[in-house]
Amino acid sequence: MSGKVDVFVDGERVAQLGPDEFFGEIAALDWGAGFGYPRIAQVVAAEPLEVLVYPGEKLRELFVIAPAVERVVRAAVEHRLARR
Repeated sequence: MSGKVDVFVDGERVAQLGPDEFFGEIAALDWGAGFGYPRIAQVVAAEPLEVLVYPGEKLRELFVIAPAVERVVRAAVEHRLARR
């Protein structure tokens, strides 16, 4: 909602995310599925943050009422996993 985070992969900063961006979607979608994906990035606050947290089960509920959100999140997952 506000602030920025740095995203690190193998110790290298690969991105900075800010308002209207998200992280943790792979873990949220994988929750309850046996954690088939290892963590692929470390996210560290770059400045004070205010974040909106959707636990996995609530995220799935959101997808039911807002399919467009699901499309955006799943596209991000595909993109981020393809970069591994």
